[in-house]
Amino acid sequence: MANSVKIKGMTSTPKQKKKKTSPTISPASRNIRVPTGHLIISDKYNDSRSIIQLLKEQIKVVIESNLGLIDFYPSPGCGVIHFKENDIIDTTGWKEKLRKLMQSPLKVIILAEKTLTNNQYYDQLQTSAVIEFGMVLLPIHSTNDIASYLSSLVNQATRPVYHNKFLVKRKPEPINQAVVSTLKLLPSVGETKARLLLNRFHSIAGISHASVEELAEVIGSSSAVAVKKAF
Repeated sequence: MANSVKIKGMTSTPKQKKKKTSPTISPASRNIRVPTGHLIISDKYNDSRSIIQLLKEQIKVVIESNLGLIDFYPSPGCGVIHFKENDIIDTTGWKEKLRKLMQSPLKVIILAEKTLTNNQYYDQLQTSAVIEFGMVLLPIHSTNDIASYLSSLVNQATRPVYHNKFLVKRKPEPINQAVVSTLKLLPSVGETKARLLLNRFHSIAGISHASVEELAEVIGSSSAVAVKKAF
């Protein structure tokens, strides 16, 4: 039998396979510019013609790519994310998404599809988003709700602010105006009722957990039913 001979320099080392790394997604686009009165929409909603059509009937929309984790920009400092029914059930997924969004300087509003199927998971999302991460969470039940909320946010951003030094209070109000504006997106809730609710229940989480009877003591029976149904 012939002896095998090792030739120097001819030994080959097996090539190491490079690990595939998933592309990183930035929490939010840093250079996004939102024209006044416009809504920036992620291009992933190109297939959601019903949402885009409803929005176009109310406001001007611009579809763009590379928006990061944000789905909608109603104003330069505000980003809106949309959690569908299955997204809410995936607790690991939305928790990771919220942690990444905490790195963003944006005010984050969450529109979450609340159904009978994901009701238990919605409560977990509400606790984490509102209490742990300090974000605003609004329940939605249809594409009409999405269009209504987004249109309201755009319209609020375009309202002129009238400055009158004689009308400016010397002491800042204890209630967060951003939270008041968010509550005004709920059915049957205006500025006065939003402030009354916050004075009584202190937060959106407190309002969402209040009973119809407790809400009725503050804003009346019909409004209480509408607010409770929204949550």
